[in-house]
Amino acid sequence: MSGFIKPSDFQLPSDGSSRWSQQAKAFLVVCSHRMWRGGPRSILQITAVAFALLMLFFFVPLQFNDNYQQILNWSAPESAASSDLRIVVFGSQDLLGSAPDAEHTQTSWPEHLCKQLNCRSVLSFVPPIDLQPGLASNSLYGTEIRALEMVTEQVNLTEKPALDNLYISEQYPVPKKTPDLVAQVQRFLTMAPPKLPPRETLWVFSFGTWETWNLASLPRASGERLIDESVANIFSQIELLYRKSLNPKSPAFSDFWSNVTKAEVQALTHPEPDKKPDERRMESFRIIIPQLFDITLAPGWQNRPIPSQPQSRGVQMRNAAYLTQRWNSQVAKQIEQWRKKADSKPEGIEDEGIETAMAVPTMTSLLRYLPGALQPKDADNKEGTADEDIIYAPYPRRLGLQSTLVANVLDAMTEEEMQRSGLKDSRGRGSMPADGAMRFFDVWTPCIADNRAITGVAASHTGRECDVPNDHLFYDGFTFGERAKEELAKKTAQQIKDQLFA
Repeated sequence: MSGFIKPSDFQLPSDGSSRWSQQAKAFLVVCSHRMWRGGPRSILQITAVAFALLMLFFFVPLQFNDNYQQILNWSAPESAASSDLRIVVFGSQDLLGSAPDAEHTQTSWPEHLCKQLNCRSVLSFVPPIDLQPGLASNSLYGTEIRALEMVTEQVNLTEKPALDNLYISEQYPVPKKTPDLVAQVQRFLTMAPPKLPPRETLWVFSFGTWETWNLASLPRASGERLIDESVANIFSQIELLYRKSLNPKSPAFSDFWSNVTKAEVQALTHPEPDKKPDERRMESFRIIIPQLFDITLAPGWQNRPIPSQPQSRGVQMRNAAYLTQRWNSQVAKQIEQWRKKADSKPEGIEDEGIETAMAVPTMTSLLRYLPGALQPKDADNKEGTADEDIIYAPYPRRLGLQSTLVANVLDAMTEEEMQRSGLKDSRGRGSMPADGAMRFFDVWTPCIADNRAITGVAASHTGRECDVPNDHLFYDGFTFGERAKEELAKKTAQQIKDQLFA
């Protein structure tokens, strides 16, 4: 069970009652389950004294960490107050541009997303662009590569040349110096928790780009298996973070019920049991995984190393396109299964050492926000110690989204080709004005060249930047340009607002 709270633990107003309606109990569950996890500190935050203290902490600047992570703070526009939302990003150097560059001359996609969502901060563990392209799991990939090498060493390659896989470790080595998801998550969890926890956190996972790049060189069956295992590995780490987020002493913790407002309470309660509140307003653990774009359509694919015979880049291109679809399909499937867990108890919660019950001094400040039909009416009844009066607190709901950005990029590429050919279709493609948000005059040539695909290690821009970067869909061989990243962040932000928040 997720913990329990007895109604007798609450000190109610003199005109209140200890025998409440089921709706009132449900309200207390929602408003209290963070309190028994957070302890007296969370209660104090509801009071005016705690609010004053938190205002003092607000002005303490966040500290910057090492080059495997960034903390980026944004000042809210004068017309709108900044939301208490934190974005935490795990991933690899993807086409969206989630990775920071060494000089930080480019704005990363998570930064653009933060601005669109008006978030308080971004904490990114995506390796910088100058490291070897990263994977979700170095161990899974390394184990498979070694197994293929052992098979190759035991066969006669003259008779079975198709089993020559020794070139794979040379052209697509394990990125040992680049932290994978497990390493990134562990680095995050060893951080000190913030003095002022965010109210809500959005967790972003942007892997898959280099899985399809590397696994396209493997036999199809091996690639399929590693795709499935890599996606499953991501969701095992997601569930770990979910469990850790329940512990107030963890950096993953979000204090949803601090400084609750009357409007927020009313949105989560209703005297009629058949009128359930919008689940997007409930305390939730929210994740987003961007849909994977086919890397064979990136300019850098043309620089892919030539494999040993009888393998060919043509076969690998077909493999990559197929594995991209499989990755997206597996992510969609896993998100659906994960969401079905809703607010169920996570495995291993007993190991977190979280107190299962705690007496709460007062609920008066929250009770005054209850609808009239849920207000307590009898203060003389002292019952509430029976087993049936124990209220079991729920866990945050699991909410997830696979952002669909692929269609927007494909439409932009199709648009320019149709414009050049003077064609239009029934969807209106071919007629976008020159100043259209996703109109690019060059969708195939990157603004600047790099040798990342050739070396298989660090990115190194080898040419001069083009005169008009915003005219290009791609900035380099494997990264969208600044304008494209910003527009895709806008579309992602809208999906997040529609599906994850209310």
